[in-house]
Amino acid sequence: MKKQLRKAITVLLAVIFVCSSALLGWHLYQNKQAEELYQRVSELAGLPQENVLEALKELDLREDHKPTQSAYEGLDAAYSRILQNVDLGGLYSENNDLIGWILLPGTRISYPLVQGDNNEYYLNHGWDHSWNTAGAIFLDYRNSGDLSDFNTVIYGHRMDNRSMFGELHNYKKEGYWETHPSIFIRDGNGCYRYDIFAAYETGTNNTYSRQITDHDDRSQWITECLQQSVIDTGIQPTTSDRFITLSTCTGTGHSTRWVVQAVWRGTSTH
Repeated sequence: MKKQLRKAITVLLAVIFVCSSALLGWHLYQNKQAEELYQRVSELAGLPQENVLEALKELDLREDHKPTQSAYEGLDAAYSRILQNVDLGGLYSENNDLIGWILLPGTRISYPLVQGDNNEYYLNHGWDHSWNTAGAIFLDYRNSGDLSDFNTVIYGHRMDNRSMFGELHNYKKEGYWETHPSIFIRDGNGCYRYDIFAAYETGTNNTYSRQITDHDDRSQWITECLQQSVIDTGIQPTTSDRFITLSTCTGTGHSTRWVVQAVWRGTSTH
């Protein structure tokens, strides 16, 4: 009886090992497919990653180097030039869900930005509609596609290889924010710069409110964001500002999300 029990346990462990290995292999395969997909779209857009990194070096915005004031002053013009090279027309012909391109200087976050008719489809479909667990970077379907809402919510997975929104968790450290303070989005109307003012873990609560019109409600929303933030940027937004909220998972379950929030600071059209 004991011999049969040991044999059954051995078989069970072998099955578990094979299944685990298969799942790991499938996960690695999906990561590789996603990396190749988004490398191809960068090339299609005319924005190869090496060009972005070269521009960062010229601006002295490397991860290990705190930018100088002159580098900050050159951000708008430099990233406007970089993102104006993105062939949005070519990308739109591939997927008319395209909104534009999102880029965080000094990070791997440089992706096409899309918007579907729900918040589920792009969780497991790449920007080109191919099925992939990495999904895409996408706007909440209830937001205006021209980024004009009080708060525009943008979602992306937290991948183990730090792709997609996997690097947003670095904003738990104030030092990281100091060297990565801005977010850029290019659409058909121009290049938008947003300055990060808050980062924190939260539930699906008021953080995700999108179209707040009442002055007092807006003020309360801003106060709540600042109070929850684990970094102190010194930025004090106003109720007349517009915001973006980048949202990803925490890796500790589905009850909370990690968010990085930024306030619109200007648009360059050339």
